[in-house]
Amino acid sequence: MNRDPHRPHVPRYARDGAGASLGVEWLLTNGLGGFAAGTALGVNTRRYHGLLVAATRPPVGRVMALNAIADRVVPASVALGTGVDGPGAMSLFHFEGAERVRAHSGLERFEREVGCAWFYRLTVGRERVRVVKRLALVRERNAAVLRYEIERGGDAHGDLRLELRPLVSLRDFHGLVRLGDGFTATADHGEPLPGHEGTPAEIRGFNAEAIESGVVVRAGEHAVWVRAGEGGRVSRVAFDPSPIAWRGLHYEREAARGLDATEDLFSPGVLACALPAGVRTLAVEVTLATDGDHVPTYHKVEDAERARLEALMATAARARPPSGAQRADRQRTASLDRLVCASDAYVVRRRSIGGAGADDREPGTSVIAGYPWFSDWGRDTMIALPGLLLATGRLGEAGRVLETFAAFRRDGIIPNHFDDQTDEPMYNTVDAPLWFVVACCAYRESHGAGEAGDSLFERTLAPACLDVLRAYERGTTIPGRHSAGARIAMDPEDALIAAGDERTQLTWMDAQRDGVTFTPRHGKPVEIQALWHQALRALAGAIEATDPGEASRLRTLAARAGESLRAKFWSDRLGCLADALTPDDRGVWRTSGDVRPNQVFAVSLEHSALTPEQQLGVVRTVRERLWTPRGVRTLAPGSPGYRPRFRGPLFELDGAYHNGTAWPWLAGPLAEAWWRAHGRDASARAEARAMLEPLVEQLDADCPGAIAEVFDAEGDAREPQRAGGCFAQAWSVAEVLRVWGVVGG
Repeated sequence: MNRDPHRPHVPRYARDGAGASLGVEWLLTNGLGGFAAGTALGVNTRRYHGLLVAATRPPVGRVMALNAIADRVVPASVALGTGVDGPGAMSLFHFEGAERVRAHSGLERFEREVGCAWFYRLTVGRERVRVVKRLALVRERNAAVLRYEIERGGDAHGDLRLELRPLVSLRDFHGLVRLGDGFTATADHGEPLPGHEGTPAEIRGFNAEAIESGVVVRAGEHAVWVRAGEGGRVSRVAFDPSPIAWRGLHYEREAARGLDATEDLFSPGVLACALPAGVRTLAVEVTLATDGDHVPTYHKVEDAERARLEALMATAARARPPSGAQRADRQRTASLDRLVCASDAYVVRRRSIGGAGADDREPGTSVIAGYPWFSDWGRDTMIALPGLLLATGRLGEAGRVLETFAAFRRDGIIPNHFDDQTDEPMYNTVDAPLWFVVACCAYRESHGAGEAGDSLFERTLAPACLDVLRAYERGTTIPGRHSAGARIAMDPEDALIAAGDERTQLTWMDAQRDGVTFTPRHGKPVEIQALWHQALRALAGAIEATDPGEASRLRTLAARAGESLRAKFWSDRLGCLADALTPDDRGVWRTSGDVRPNQVFAVSLEHSALTPEQQLGVVRTVRERLWTPRGVRTLAPGSPGYRPRFRGPLFELDGAYHNGTAWPWLAGPLAEAWWRAHGRDASARAEARAMLEPLVEQLDADCPGAIAEVFDAEGDAREPQRAGGCFAQAWSVAEVLRVWGVVGG
């Protein structure tokens, strides 16, 4: 294909056969919240790995529509559908109690670009056969296309056959399936979030119906259509209805998390296509969809997605501030292009905003917090929005995100997240509404006066922001089921925000399990005060022209809050800010002695309340004690409760989550804070970039085109910092992208 050398190109990530391991995961997304994921080796190691995870109520209601296809090339003399592995097999599987493969002798290369591609050289009978397997998702549809390109060498000895056996669960993507007699399935819904009730398992049967060149499988209310044809056309590909149960598949990453790791899958039969001795090449396409409508060919899907991503990169390039240095530095521009493409995975459609005529309105937009298991979270969305959408010039989508969350506002609080099964909004957060105000003001600044964004801000967003700040000032209560009744209110004595009690977790450090609160931060957390001060100042500036009286009042309130932040949180002993003020049994506010990264927002946000000396103390302390090449530690080494590794079952993981574990997203605010505190000069710029560069390199590491949620707090040459949590996290990419642009000029 001839490409314009002046247009940006979609990044391509590759691994040779040895590098295409179980430890390398891949992700493709469809803009609805649906996705496909797996390992470069071709073995599913998570319950979330599959060729099509459909979002039935975008972006939630996600269903594992098709787990895998057992695909192989065999001599035509081999009985149809017998065996699992062998020299002609492509996808591999782990079974409970059996030896688990760690390499594929026939896999020469794995690539991830617009889609994914596996390049095989297989031994089939007495000859060598090359197979390229490609996978792409259809944009904004729960559908995928697999393409097999087969080429025989000059030593063809007989007839061959391509066999494709679909393996289906049609279950909640958090769950697992157990098959009984007669293909009766028990499908659970996975481990509930802390504080949430579990959903009872479903008992249902599988039904398979042969259709032209394929099959449709149904289970309960869900269905998947699987069709195959030569070159993308329905043709001589035959379906053999031979249903069987594949029992005891093992997912080792689930076992490592202390969860049930065994599943049974239903197979309706085998799709087969002959490759006679006289035919050297064959192309077969398999379409997967949760509806029976036509699915475009692989090349049409690939071309459309490539054009869309190239247009996004071009839009992002136009949105960057003009800088001759940036234009001249091709390597840095290439890094921005990689970050822009990575950022797109998280932007998704959300159901129409409620109200009259909602069904006729354009769908809302939201942000998936992370793959594979998170839905759209309000806190994550507001933190990620400036990087994902404002820095990339996607202002219309940014406006729809803010409008969507504004519409779900209750009692001055936007949703913390939406339940993946019911889509019910949960409001257990103190920081998400403040991040919402900060994001709304940043959105307004991204538009010129009088533009559409300015109109949306005045009509919808400014009133919503005022509602948030006034609710916090007078006091409000968490609505809904999770943390219901918890209070958020400004303390009239110092104009600081107090929230929650010892039973609640309302900040981003929110890990709780089995009645244990691992990082208690009720009271007055430091970043909440920094956000409160920033929100008051930013909104005052935004409404100055339309409501000068209210703007003046907000500034006065901000001045009081800023003075209290400077005086009450600064610790001469630590040389930085305390992490929180917590009330004791007598109501006396006690200062936390933990050194944590939350203080960095008191410097990174535009309106800092700290003195220049305090700002330098904060960034130096965080840089020296918390920064790592893979992110910023959540607790200083040597502190009580510090965990150097993010390992073990869920209880251990939650205990380490915010007690040492390094988070990539925090590197963005730290780099920006360093740049601001050191006068924004060339030296400060270089140091800020140096903090981010190792994370840009992560785009070609554990999950090509993504940055993980967390990493171990420590690492060395023998055992480097290992990625954990979600293998692709929105704010990990977004904050690196945003700040890379800020300090890159």
